[in-house]
Parts: sequence; structure tokens; C-alpha cells
Amino acid sequence: MAWLAFIALVVLLEVTAFNYQHWRTAGLEPVTIMEEGQLLDSAGQGWSGEETVLDGGEERCAIRFLTPIDVDTVKIGVSHPAHVLIGRTDNGVSNASYRVERDVFPDIEETTVVPLYSYGRVYMLALTLTDVLGEAQASVDAASLVSIQVNAPVPFSFSFLRVAVILLIALLIWGFSHKRMIFRLPVFREDASGELKVQRASRVVLYALCAIIFCAISLGSLVHPRCLGWFGPGADESGEASSLLEYHHPGDDDNQYAELAESFLQGKLSLSMEPNPDLVRLSNPYDKSLRLALEGGDQADNNVLNDTAYYEGKYYVYFGVLPVLLFYLPWVVLTGQTFPTILGCATCLAFAIAGICSLLLQLARRFFPHVTLGVMMLCVMTVPLASMFAWCGVHPSVYILPVICGLACLAWGASLYARLDRKPWAVIPGSILLAAIFACRPQMGIFCALLIPFGVSGMGKAASMLSDDAKRAHTVRVLYVAAALAPFIVVLGALGWYNWARFGSPFDFGASYNLTTNDMRQRPRSLDLVLEPLYYYVVQLPNLEPTFPFLRDTQEVFVPSSFTVKEPSIGGFPYLAPIIWFMLGLISGSSARTADGKGPVRWAWVVVVACASALVVIVFDGLAAGILVRYMMDFAMPLAVLGALGLMRCSGGASAASARALRPWVARCALACLLVSILVTVAIIFYSWDDVIGTYAREMQEIDAAAQALLF
Repeated sequence: MAWLAFIALVVLLEVTAFNYQHWRTAGLEPVTIMEEGQLLDSAGQGWSGEETVLDGGEERCAIRFLTPIDVDTVKIGVSHPAHVLIGRTDNGVSNASYRVERDVFPDIEETTVVPLYSYGRVYMLALTLTDVLGEAQASVDAASLVSIQVNAPVPFSFSFLRVAVILLIALLIWGFSHKRMIFRLPVFREDASGELKVQRASRVVLYALCAIIFCAISLGSLVHPRCLGWFGPGADESGEASSLLEYHHPGDDDNQYAELAESFLQGKLSLSMEPNPDLVRLSNPYDKSLRLALEGGDQADNNVLNDTAYYEGKYYVYFGVLPVLLFYLPWVVLTGQTFPTILGCATCLAFAIAGICSLLLQLARRFFPHVTLGVMMLCVMTVPLASMFAWCGVHPSVYILPVICGLACLAWGASLYARLDRKPWAVIPGSILLAAIFACRPQMGIFCALLIPFGVSGMGKAASMLSDDAKRAHTVRVLYVAAALAPFIVVLGALGWYNWARFGSPFDFGASYNLTTNDMRQRPRSLDLVLEPLYYYVVQLPNLEPTFPFLRDTQEVFVPSSFTVKEPSIGGFPYLAPIIWFMLGLISGSSARTADGKGPVRWAWVVVVACASALVVIVFDGLAAGILVRYMMDFAMPLAVLGALGLMRCSGGASAASARALRPWVARCALACLLVSILVTVAIIFYSWDDVIGTYAREMQEIDAAAQALLF
């Protein structure tokens, strides 16, 4: 009954408070000033006007009222989505310096009516159309005014999506109240041998949440459909169109992995495309200005590939090679077609989320065996969102695929290492997965150091299981270490040969030879260039705004001493993923013992090593490549996992007595962390700073229509 009352209250708020402007302007009588692009400037109608096209593609229309009138709203009809400036002169200002800015979409009626709060009566209106928004940029040079009305009522708009979001937030707040039963249900049970096992119901619930998180993150691909690519006719060896459908990547950069797979089949390590001979003759081919002069208008016709490694007259792919071996090469062998990059990103994303769930379960079993289902649910939902996996949905491309592939390897490798107290043999597949990280995103391999204690404990377990004799136990330990290190030696050796065969050094992955915006071989090194990424990734506060998606890009505060590649950010990681603050709960005590009571865990040292490793990755990324928001994925997941462990400890998961009485502040802070992570995920999905700024209104309307179709 209480929920029905709450739903009725939310619907009432949607009809009244969220449609306040409609009810305020419902009694207005609209006056049409322009129709079909023509001003109705008859003096008998009370106004005169003139239209002028200014430089830069801007269109300005000025309307002067012969008798000043009250203007409450302005309804603007445009030919294409556009950014509109509305100026006015009234009793309070005579130079039209007060302006209102709006993004207007012709197919979304609520965006076309702009409330105007004037200082008394209006003498003149000035409308200026500036930027064309969204996909229209590729097809038109400028938008044009089609119609103008004053005092048009704001349309009524019932948002099913807004109602659903409010109800969802309320459901989360209610469902994760500290008094709920889920905070008293244990996750683990003891079997006949006394070994802890995950209860089947808990396992189903947690992995079902993983599926929900995966679907939610994947919405980014639907919001930005151009990142999906398309299927169309391919081409045969002669260049003629083929009857078979072939996947086409949305951008040339995403073809790199597919082209590398073709090169591998031909026995080559470089891409097949031969560079333009003029590029070879350039004094510095890594100088973008020289390349632009060479490329002219169409770089494809000039055989100049940006974002590839150019070395000694050949193109190479500097991204991690593992995705090619896992996806592109088998796919082209089996089908003869190009592998869809989005399918690889989705596969790795699913494995990464499932791996995080498995890792959290194994860590909880060893260190917090009395953790409750409610706490585990909060951890399983928050950690993938706090790991910035939303970038996989926004831009499933060759830039993201090696990162998410490396994170999937890290999650499952760590999960296997966490099982070594029961299954010492897991060290071999675990080491294989951890070594594979270096074939995806080498800098993430630094977090393998956190797993060394698990390997040491697994070595002792293997020695005690296989032999009671001290001499034989020593042999077992030696063999165990060899089994643990062999995958690293093989993988790193193969990578070293791969790099040496391409660039003449086993330690050169080719990123410095990238044809990008700057000469990466000669990037400067200085203290302020070290402090800059630390500020943007760690310190900078988020920039909030009162309208969806409530987070804006932050301002650059560092005066650059040299060119640094930067993307606008939405704040430092500790604010975007507040669950990491629960790491303080790990260092609140000196030590904690494992579930079997054998040996302390020095959590403070674990936290210090993890944070130091993250800072090393941040500095390395900033100096070697630049400051890009997606680089947060390089260090976010390990810190979020440690934050989840801190939450387990604060909730009393280490002892049965503490777990029965969850402190209210723990549940509320954990829920707040989840809500913040959801907000950041939504902001990333709907607010891509470079590509689709301003176009989310149409996308939100489409999603709202889909929600309405599901409900009715």
C-alpha cells in the first residue's frame, strides 16, 4: 500500500511540478511572427523585422515591436538542430545584452518553446542561430529559421523515463536499507568437510546483477549507434562489390586489428598498406603540420594512416596484440570477413564483470567469510561502474578493446590466484591470464604485484599437500615457482621477440612512433607535466550542473608548458568512484587474519602498494600519451576492488557477531557510492564531450518512448 501511495505521489509530481511551465503558460495566446521562413512584417500586425545572414554561417533575425508587448515564451522552428541565442530589449535593458541560450531540436517540441523572463514589456527580439548540432553537421553548413511564435504555451510532457528513474532510486534506497533481510543473509555456508561454499541462491543473485550491469553499460552502444558499425556488401580480390555481407567499422582506426590479422596470415608483422612515398621522404614524418601539408584534403587517398606506428617506411599496430590473436585472426580464418570490434568489446566486458564478481567472492571467502548478501550485492554492482566500464559502451573501438581485454585477464587471473589456498594448480591458468595483460595493456601489469602474497600462500599449500618431507617440500616449492613464472617468461619472451622484430628492441611497443597530434618520440619531461595528470585524475573536483546529465566537463587550470593531449574530464577519480574511500576501513586496524586463522593480512601495505601503483600508471600515461578520461580504466578496477573489501570489513564481514548488526552509516554510505557511480555512468554514456554534445535530448526522447512502449 505504501508503494502504491508513493507511485501516485511520483506521478502527481510529474504532472504538476515537472510540468510547471506548461500550467503557467497554458492560458497564453500565441502570436505568429514567421511562417515557412518568411517574416510576417505587416505594420498592422504590430511589428517589423529584418533578416540578415552574418559571416560564419550564423543567421540572425531581429523583430521590433511597434507597441511593446509582454513576451512570456518564444517558440522557434528551425530546419536542423541548432544552438540558438535569444536577445531582447525591454523596459529594463536597451542594448539586448541579456541573452538566453538553448539547443533547439525541430522534432522535439518541448525544446522549441523557450520561457523568457523579461524586465517589463519587450521592444525587440533578436534570434541568432550559431552551431548546427549532432549528425546534421555532416550534411549542412547552417540551420535556418522556419517559424517564430511569441507567447506559445509550453507543451505538456509526461516523461515515463523520469518516473521510472525516480522509482528506481526509491527502490534502491528502500531495498538497501540497513534493516532489510538481505543484510542478514549469509553468502557462504560450510559443507560437510568444513570448507566454505557460495550458496547457490547467492551465486544466482550476484551473477544476475552482473548481467544487469552489463546490459546497462551496453546501452552506451545504443545511445551512440554510429559506434556499432554496419554490415554491407564487401569487395572481392578484384575490388568489385561482393554479394556477401561484410562488417564495416565506423572509422578507419578500427580497421587496424583486422588489417593486422590479414598481415599475420601473409606472414608479415606490418600492415599491408604501403605509405605514401612523400611521407617516407619527409624530414620528420611525426610532425603533424608536415603531414597535413602532405595529406591535403583526403588522407586515405594519400596512404597516410593516423594513430598507427610508423617505423622505417612501414605501418605497425602499437595496440596490444592479444585481441588480434583471440578474435580477429580466428574470425578471418573461419569466415574470411572482418571481425566486429564491438563484439570483442562486449565479450571482454562480460568476462570482466563476471571476473570481478568471482574475484570479490573469492576474496570475501578468504578474508570476510561472514559478509552478507546485501553487502555483496552493493559491491558487485558498484565495482564495475566505478571501474569506468561505461567507456566500453560509449566507444567500443580499437582504443578500448585492449584495455577491457586486459581488465578481463586481470580480474580472472586475480580470482584464480585468490583460490590458491584450496586449489594450488590454479597458479598455472592464473599466471597465463596475468601474463596476457602485458599483451593487452602493459602498464596494467604493475598490479600483478598485489597478487604475490596469494602466490606465496599457494606455494606453501602445495608443499604441505604433496609432501611432508622437508626436502621434497622444497622441491615442490621450486616446481611451483617455476609453474607460476613460466607463463610470464613465455609471454614476455614472445612479446620481446615481437617488439624486436618490429622496432629493434624487446622493450619498445611502438607507441612512441604513433602518427598522432604530436611527435611522441620527443615528448618533454618535467615536474609540472607530472603534476598535471595527478591533478586531473586525482584532485580535480567535479563540475556539477542543474540539468541532465548533471556533470559537465571541468576547466583546465594548468597553464601548459608544452603541448599535451587532453580530453575534458568530469573530475578526479576519488570523487567519481567514492567507494575507494572505504579503503580507509582496511587500514583502520593493524592487521586482520585469514578465514582459517593462519597468518595476518597487512591491509595497510596492500593499500599503499595499490595506490602507489595507480600513481605510477597515472604519471606514465600522462607523460607517455596524454590526459584522456578513458585512461582511468588503467587503474580504476584494482582500487575499486580494494574499496569493496573495505566495505566488507566495515560491515563486519570478518566476524559473525558484527555481520548480524550492520551499522546504518555503512549501508547508507555504500548506497551513496552506488548512486554516484550510476550518475557518473549515465553522464559518460549521454555526454560525450567531443562528439554528441547537445544531442542527448533526442536520445532521451527515444529512450522515453521505448520506456512508454514497455509499460503500455
